[in-house]
Amino acid sequence: MRRTADSTVHAGEALDGPLRILLIAPDGVSAHPIQGRSELKLGRSEANELRVDDPEISREHLVLRFGTSVGVEDLGSANGTRVRGKPIRAGVLVELGPGDLVEAGSTIVILQRASAAVPLRRRLLPHSAFEHRLDEACLHRGRDAEFTILRIHVEAGGVESVERALTEPIGARDLIASYAPGEYELIAFDSGSGNRVAEEIEQRLDAAKIEHRVGLAAFPRDGTTPEELIEKACAALRGGRSVDSEPSDIIVEAESMKNLYRLIDRVARGNISVLLLGQTGVGKEVVAERLHLASPRRERPFLRLNCAALSDSLFESELFGYEKGAFTGATSPKKGLLENADGGTVFLDELGEMPIHIQAKLLRVIEQKKVMRVGGLEARDIDVRFVSATNRNLEDAASEGAFRSDLYFRLNGVTLDIPPLAERREEIEGLARFFVAKACKDMGFTKAPTITPRALVRLLEYAWPGNIRELRNMMERAVLLASDDRIDLEHLPIDKLSTAWRPAAKPDPLELEPLEDERAKIQAAIERCGGNQSRAAELLGFSRRTLSKKLDKHQLPRPLKDARRP
Repeated sequence: MRRTADSTVHAGEALDGPLRILLIAPDGVSAHPIQGRSELKLGRSEANELRVDDPEISREHLVLRFGTSVGVEDLGSANGTRVRGKPIRAGVLVELGPGDLVEAGSTIVILQRASAAVPLRRRLLPHSAFEHRLDEACLHRGRDAEFTILRIHVEAGGVESVERALTEPIGARDLIASYAPGEYELIAFDSGSGNRVAEEIEQRLDAAKIEHRVGLAAFPRDGTTPEELIEKACAALRGGRSVDSEPSDIIVEAESMKNLYRLIDRVARGNISVLLLGQTGVGKEVVAERLHLASPRRERPFLRLNCAALSDSLFESELFGYEKGAFTGATSPKKGLLENADGGTVFLDELGEMPIHIQAKLLRVIEQKKVMRVGGLEARDIDVRFVSATNRNLEDAASEGAFRSDLYFRLNGVTLDIPPLAERREEIEGLARFFVAKACKDMGFTKAPTITPRALVRLLEYAWPGNIRELRNMMERAVLLASDDRIDLEHLPIDKLSTAWRPAAKPDPLELEPLEDERAKIQAAIERCGGNQSRAAELLGFSRRTLSKKLDKHQLPRPLKDARRP
């Protein structure tokens, strides 16, 4: 079959032989012949021929049209449609060829050749589709939802036997993609299915005598962003640690970071509580550990608690510990994190996600320097220093009653604001080379590939919304993709890197203060930022994902997406 440069199939070619639509939706996988049809509509409404139970798509999301060629048209959906990994404009018909991938929310549509002799098989998706689905899952799932991602490395083995071992155990809602040659990635959406799927995949690979390694990361336990989860899964695959870098290998080139680290070294000498501010992935854990290692407490424990990773029921027992018989399953007493960190430093990551009733108990611990285990009668003395981190505006949260103001002031003895990677561009080259060298060392490669000048230009121009964590993940994958001694453009996600960084002055947040209504405040911030959602979120003190949720809550359109539509 002849394919044009833009990967479309033109009249007379697309319908050469029977075709069908393979629908991979949250509620199952199904195949739909297209012969004799002029169109198929997809959405949540019962009126659609392809009705899917997917909260991330619209009631009437898209239509597939069939004639002398096959095409897809977005019907003005809220969250948009992607074809071959790229977003399409509403109202514009985009032609499809066999094998082309259409993504809408958590639903995937594939145009494929139909053959009665060939049963339905799960298709390995590209890495870009995996990233997009993972981003959607992190954005739309709450703290109580669970899913797992797996990273799988296999040694030499038959492609068909490897792919059969990987695809047969997974459920209809799960997704598997190719990460690099001999490397795969999987999302298991069914609660608790990640370990089961991993065990079954390992059993099948063992039976086929294929050497392998598997790394696993769970949402929200191991992270709540795509970058965090990929980082943790890759680290688990390697069997190594997964912080942003080793504290002894911190690269500091930007003047803003030099000033920050001079301040860190001064603040570290005392016992005052420190609050770290910054976007997700900027390196808050590295800064927290640097504070600990530069302090008189360096020989005592440094313990971290991700406040977004625990359910309310587990939070109290993990932080404060429990006595025997405190609840069903408490067969012996257990120290909590605060007791285990005695004499050292406790790092409370994503502080703004701490449940309000836990905040009251933590405040009491800070004031009394004593901790009471769950089910206990005796308070125990503790001596810990608190370092906290957030990307939320806790002052606003306190004024709205979502965070205790007295706890905020206790933990905010000194504030350190960590700039995003886009404002530290002189550090990108050094960090990229460091992560390449570290990935090669972790993987046992004897020689690290060099980054070509044109690839480096793309890295320097990119906006880096995921900051240092995103850069590390990208370099690790590039090392696996590079077959020679160079990392070039073909080893980088060029579609993603087309999002260039443009410096701009921050709007004055004081002008927004008179707007008490949250909906009006969000609208004003987006208008002031020229439709840039990331900058509007920063102005409002939200994370980018929190802003997206609030746009949905208030039924506000996503400005950049709408601006691309005719």
